Formats: sequence, C-alpha cells, structure tokens
Amino acid sequence: MKIAIVSNTPRVGKTYFMLALAHTYSRSQQSKVAVFSTGELAHVTAPLLQVQDKDEAATPGVFKAMLETGTIRGEQLFNYAMRSGRDEVFIFDLFNRKNDLSQNLDFLVRTFKSIDSKMILVEVNGNPKSKENQVIIDNCDVVINLFNTDNYSIEEFKLFDKSLEDKFKKKYIYLCSMYDARILSEKKLSGLLGKGQKDILTFEYNPSMSKLLLDGEYGTFTDKVVYGGEEFLKIRQNLLVIMQKLYDDEKRKRIKEIKDWPKL
Repeated sequence: MKIAIVSNTPRVGKTYFMLALAHTYSRSQQSKVAVFSTGELAHVTAPLLQVQDKDEAATPGVFKAMLETGTIRGEQLFNYAMRSGRDEVFIFDLFNRKNDLSQNLDFLVRTFKSIDSKMILVEVNGNPKSKENQVIIDNCDVVINLFNTDNYSIEEFKLFDKSLEDKFKKKYIYLCSMYDARILSEKKLSGLLGKGQKDILTFEYNPSMSKLLLDGEYGTFTDKVVYGGEEFLKIRQNLLVIMQKLYDDEKRKRIKEIKDWPKL
C-alpha cells in the first residue's frame, strides 16, 4: 500500500508520525516498510538513534541508472536505502540536487512503484494541492492528512476538505496530530470540522515521546510502544486504530492484534 502523508499547515508533527507508524507497523506486523520524502531527508533521519548509511557508491544517479536498466529489482532495491536501526524500515534518499523538482518527483514515483512492500510511506512537503505534489498523491492508494487543534490548522483543513471533489475524499484519512483530550474532546473536534466522530482519527500528544525524540532515542520509543510501556499505551492504541483503518475491512482483518505483537 502506497500512503502519502500530507498537511495543510507546517509543524503538525508529520515526520514524527510517519516514523512512528513505519517502525510500529514494521515491528508489530513483522514486515518491511519503505520511506520516501519529496524533499531533503535530514529531517527524517535526525530523530533516529541509529541509521545505517547506504553504500557511498549508491548515489541517486547510480541508483536511477541501475533501476532504469533493470540491473536491480525487487528485494535488491532495499540495498540502496538506509536501514533505520534494527527494524526493517528503509529510508530512500533519492533527490539529486542537479535535477529540477519535476525530475526528482518523477524518479520518486517510478521508484516507489517498483518497491515490493506492504507499506510505502511518502512524506509530501508543502502544499498538497500543488501540481508537483498532486503527481505523488495521484500515485498513492491512501492519503493521511494531518492537522492539529489550533484555529489556523483547523481552518486550513476545512478549506482544503471543501476544495476536494467528493470522488477524491474517500482516498483521505483525517488525523489530528499532537492531540490532547484535555484541550478538546473528540466530539467537539469533529463538530468543529463538520465531520462525524468516527471520521477523525487522533495521534496523542505525549511529553515522554517528545523527550525521547529530542534525545534521539527513537528505538527506545518504538520498544515502549510495541512492548507496552505504560506511558505509551494511548499512542499504541492510536497506531493500532490507524493501521486497522488502513488495512482492515469487513471481509478481512490483516493487522495483528496487540496480543499477537512481539514480546520482550
């Protein structure tokens, strides 16, 4: 599944949510995850405690040439990504500063369409309705649109949602990031957005999570979420619900329940 991560306003925690989802899915479901971005990746790798660098010869130019000639395919593609710690989360740094944006985005699309992975995450920087970003979104199966509870973010979300044609709305999942129920109940939040309560998912604000990320201990965060650290139980439940929303349907439950997740 190809999943675009977008937002209508900056600083809503898009990167941290993407990495939390990638690591939790990979560890809990025992599956590979591919991570892409439409921009520079320093902000993606910065929160990670351990990132295994790619081979220095595996530049975007070399990778592109090998992909286009069919020299590499399938599982071999993961050898040209950075592996994030011990989880099977692979970060692809594809942007070549010598190319213009449209060339980079075309290459990005060609690459993630060639990847064999049950979860492919693409962080979309900037305006999700720009011509360039729309190319990415059109090639994804699902779009997770993040916002938070400040007035500006809510108003921008409403404007964006209103501008979407109905036929595209079913592709979107709406996620309130850095959510704090003490500030705004889910019922009131959905009312402000003009949505049903079941239409809005949440990702809790957690000061312990913030501290771990600031300290660069992202692996520790993943351990606590998957293995059930007491202060991370709400985030774990949030991520389970999001994964179920992405992959489960009435006919088939693809996401393992928490009781079936790996144990320490």
